[in-house]
Amino acid sequence: MDRQVSNRCVNCGFGFVFGPVFTDFIGIIRRHGFQRTYNFDYRLYSRMFGHNDERDWQREVALSDCDSIFLGCVVDLNMKCPMCGAFAFAERSA
Repeated sequence: MDRQVSNRCVNCGFGFVFGPVFTDFIGIIRRHGFQRTYNFDYRLYSRMFGHNDERDWQREVALSDCDSIFLGCVVDLNMKCPMCGAFAFAERSA
């Protein structure tokens, strides 16, 4: 089945952060309005892309208390959402 990638789970709306390796992910996180991204090293990306307000970002975010998850640069179209367990991405219409 062919699926279409998006930045949110089609079932529950949980957020996904992903993109090419050297991307300003903090900019992406801000654009999508995410506040607590699981599995993301804010300090590394704030230094790499010149964000001086790293104190505003939480250092450790628990999966139970996050609004998004950092996937990096590899996304499985058939992945299941870590929050609701349903397929994360919608089927592509023919």
